[in-house]
Amino acid sequence: MNKCPNCLANNSFTKVQKDGSVIEICEYCNTINEVTTATKAIITPENKPKSIDPVDTVVHAVYFFFFVFIFCIIILLLDQ
Repeated sequence: MNKCPNCLANNSFTKVQKDGSVIEICEYCNTINEVTTATKAIITPENKPKSIDPVDTVVHAVYFFFFVFIFCIIILLLDQ
């Protein structure tokens, strides 16, 4: 329900497009209101989550087991 601020008429505004903008004009007192639309803000995260490469995970697991194997051999050789 739009009330005109000058003549206090109810629903007296008609929408008119002029020069690429939409305006509302009161039928009784010719008061002009410009219709503005709210724009949505696009929110993007600054830090994107890092994707985990499965190949890197396998390579790290192989390195881990290789060093554990070498460590065990060294411990066994030092015990003799």
